[in-house]
Amino acid sequence: MDTVSNTTTYVSRKCYFQLSYFDYDFLYPKVDTVVYLGNAYELKDKLPTEEGYLYFQDAESYANHGFLNSKGHKLDEGEMVVMQKSEAIAKKTIIDINSFIEKFKNLAKQPQFS
Repeated sequence: MDTVSNTTTYVSRKCYFQLSYFDYDFLYPKVDTVVYLGNAYELKDKLPTEEGYLYFQDAESYANHGFLNSKGHKLDEGEMVVMQKSEAIAKKTIIDINSFIEKFKNLAKQPQFS
């Protein structure tokens, strides 16, 4: 699997990038911007959590509605997405801006981009 060496320490309410690929050759990346909410212990009073997991909110709903809809908007189904990821999976797929830049500099050298 194509992964970036990720030594990120996630910081609550900061942006990160969820990197996946549309193909098994890791040539066509898919990127989603997410906001780190916290770990299970930090969020136990705010939403149902499971020990050993990290929680991320999609950046669009975070920008529009705030941290776990702190703005109190009436939301339609699917309008706010909260993702639960094991720390191991998060470290492989959710990267900080520096890892994002490194990854895309390497991808820029691939024939499909040059």
